Amino acid sequence: MKTIGVFTALPIEGRCLTSGKIVPDNTVAVNRHLLLRAGGMGRDNAETAARALIDAKVDLLVSWGVAAALSETGRAGDLVLVDTVIDSAGGRYTVKPEILQTLEIFARRAGISSISGALAESNRVLDCSEDKIRLHRESGALATDMETAAVAGVADNAHIPLLAIRVISDDLHTSVPRAVTRNMGADGHLKMVRMLFSLCRQPRDLTALVRLAQSFKKARRTLIRCAGYLKSGPG
Repeated sequence: MKTIGVFTALPIEGRCLTSGKIVPDNTVAVNRHLLLRAGGMGRDNAETAARALIDAKVDLLVSWGVAAALSETGRAGDLVLVDTVIDSAGGRYTVKPEILQTLEIFARRAGISSISGALAESNRVLDCSEDKIRLHRESGALATDMETAAVAGVADNAHIPLLAIRVISDDLHTSVPRAVTRNMGADGHLKMVRMLFSLCRQPRDLTALVRLAQSFKKARRTLIRCAGYLKSGPG
């Protein structure tokens, strides 16, 4: 069986795939054919982690985690069946149809709600609907994240296939409070004291934070269900 290398930005996303210990910037063997690496948020971290997985001689690179919806189509918990990845410079990477089809069949049989389309790169967390709508108009994509395009570029350079397993964590109208974005490290760790002070200064952010947490919980449920697809080997 071929070896699959899975990149995820955050350990909390990786824990949807394994109950084992996840050490950031270290490759973890989920089983005999599945490797997982939590590399942190952003393009640079994603490239570094993806190259490490390439060095481990994987046959397929997977970008795993959550994404933001860019249109009314995506709802929290929806699996994005990504056929095209668009980087911030307009470059496009295509997911092989035969690989994507296996994920589509799995989702349909498992009763997982999904949307199909392109995923666009963002160089920051899009924290409001206006920014999401703007990127949708510019790219035509249905969803966005900060890492998949970088992983796609590494896969393309290494001449190995790519698959994105991304689930909507915040829909078009779910905002990400600045109390979160300003106090989150690249590893997803929140500076809790500073965040609490920020919430005290902007108490209305608390409502947005609760809604975001509920949406993220739905996304994690779908990721957990998708874990079976990777553990059994795509195709």
